Amino acid sequence: MKKLLFIITIALLAIGCTDYNQRKKDYYWLDHKVVEIDSCEYVLITISTETKNYSDIIHKGNCKFCEKRQKKFYTEIVDSMLMMQD
Repeated sequence: MKKLLFIITIALLAIGCTDYNQRKKDYYWLDHKVVEIDSCEYVLITISTETKNYSDIIHKGNCKFCEKRQKKFYTEIVDSMLMMQD
């Protein structure tokens, strides 16, 4: 019985002394900038860690060229709908 109690005590001490928060923390850096490609604005996002780099490009959707193109597109749709009613 004393052996079992001794083994349990040693096991608990060994487990209690282990620091489970010793995991390597992965630091990252976030960078973004606005780039213009073919008169459209895009947001370029880069996330860098110590071991990997990730990049993504997203269309802003509020650039002047796209606003003009959408206005023209919707005007053509409304015009064609009005012509269909006549």
